[in-house]
Amino acid sequence: MLSWSFWNRRRAQRVHARGYVSQDKGLLLAQGIVSGYLAVMVLALYTNTEISQRLYARHDYFWGSVCCCSNWISYLWMMGRGRASSATP
Repeated sequence: MLSWSFWNRRRAQRVHARGYVSQDKGLLLAQGIVSGYLAVMVLALYTNTEISQRLYARHDYFWGSVCCCSNWISYLWMMGRGRASSATP
């Protein structure tokens, strides 16, 4: 027979949604940050191609969006890590 404290510990380890457990926290943090920065890197690589230079007269403005997106992603993950955000980043 299982003790009551075992079930309480088991219930405390579960996270509210999506079937994650508390041990997944570090892995999810790393995957989220890496995927966000990879998306910014793809935008930066696109900005540096000839296609974007031909399509857009002021393709230099994309570099500003690269900086804004990287700062925004960093801000979201720092706020999510500190639980200041009500939504999952």
